[in-house]
Amino acid sequence: MRVVYLGDAISVHVQRWARCMHSKGWTVDVITYAPVDEWPWGHQYKLFHIPLAENFIEFANRRIRTNQIRNILDEIKPDLVHAHGLPKYGEYAYLSAYRPYILTYWGLLDLYYVVNFMMFFNKKLTGKRFILRKNTLHDACAITCLTEHAKKEMVRIFGVDNNKVHVFPWGVDINLFKRGHEDKVHDIRASLGIPEHAHVVLSCRMMDKYYNIDKIVIAASEVLKKRKDVYFVMLRAGGSERYEKYLKRLTKKLKIYDNFRFISQKIPHAEMPYYYNMADVTVMIPHTDQGPLSMHEAMACGSVVIATDIEGNREMIEDGKNGFLVKPTNTKEIAKKILKALDDDFKERAYRINIEWIKKNADWSKNAKIMERIYECCISG
Repeated sequence: MRVVYLGDAISVHVQRWARCMHSKGWTVDVITYAPVDEWPWGHQYKLFHIPLAENFIEFANRRIRTNQIRNILDEIKPDLVHAHGLPKYGEYAYLSAYRPYILTYWGLLDLYYVVNFMMFFNKKLTGKRFILRKNTLHDACAITCLTEHAKKEMVRIFGVDNNKVHVFPWGVDINLFKRGHEDKVHDIRASLGIPEHAHVVLSCRMMDKYYNIDKIVIAASEVLKKRKDVYFVMLRAGGSERYEKYLKRLTKKLKIYDNFRFISQKIPHAEMPYYYNMADVTVMIPHTDQGPLSMHEAMACGSVVIATDIEGNREMIEDGKNGFLVKPTNTKEIAKKILKALDDDFKERAYRINIEWIKKNADWSKNAKIMERIYECCISG
C-alpha cells in the first residue's frame, strides 16, 4: 500500500508517522514545502515556494500548487493521501480532487482564523476561505484530532459528521519517554553548569511570541525572589533568534540571567527524554493549544506540567491534582504554581496519575495501530 503525506517533511510529527507506517510495510512519499536532506521512506516532492513572498502571493500560488500536487498524485497513484494540518496542506488535498484523503487536524486557531504565514497577522475565517475549509473537512474520508474539544468545535462550526472524526493523541514511545536516563541527565546538567541538586524548570515550546515565553521569564523573576535554587532551561526549538535575544535582554533587565540557560540549537527528538527527566517542571502556555505531544512526553517522564487553562488541556490535567493550569498572562499565578510544582511529594503524586493516563490514552504503539486501521477503512471504502 502507498500513502502520500501532504505536510512539512521537517516536522518531527510527519517523520514519526512516516517511520511508523514504513515499518509496517507501507510505501511513504511526502509532498512538502520544506524537504529534508534525506527522506528514507520513499520520495519527497518539493512544492513551489517563495518564503519571503508567501504572505503576499498566496492566492496566486494556490492554482500553481494545486496543479503541481494533482500532477504528482496522478503520476504516482497512491492508495491514500494523508494531509497534516487544515490550512495549506489540508486545503490542497481537497483542491487536488484526489480521493480518498485523511486530514489530521493540528491547531485550534485554524477553525477560527486565517493565520498569515510567519504570523504577521490573522483575520477571522469568513467568506470563500471559510467555505474552502468547510469543504476540506467534509470531503475528508476521516479526520483525526487530539482532543474532544477540537472535535466538538469542528462539528459546531462546520457541521462535520461526528462519526468521521477520530479523537486520540498521537502518543509517546513509553520505552523512550520514561523516568530514568540518569547518566544523560547528569551530563546535561554538567554541560549547562546547573548544580546537581538544583531544581530545573523547562520551557520546551518554540521561541515565539505566540507561546508567551516572555511571560515565563517574568514569572521566573517572582520565583527567584522566593527560591535561589531554581534554574530555567529555555529551548529555542526552531523558534526565532531575534526573540531569543529579546528574552536574554529581559533576563538581564530583571537581573535573573545567571539562573537561565538558553539552548539555541534544536534538540533531536530522541534526546528530549533527558531534558524532561532533568526538569522538575515543564511550562507551556500558548493562548490556544490542542493536547500537544510535548505535554504527554513531559508527563511520561515525571515532569510536572504547567499549561494554559483551556478546554483541551483540561482533558489531561486537573489543576492541583496531576499538574497545574494557568492564565498565560497572569505571571504571578504562573510563579505561584511553579513553586507548588517544585514540591517533591506533589511531583510523585502527579507522576503516578500521569503515567497511568499515558499508558491508557497516549501509548504510541497502540495509537499507531488506530491510525493504520483508519487508513485501511478509507482505502476499502
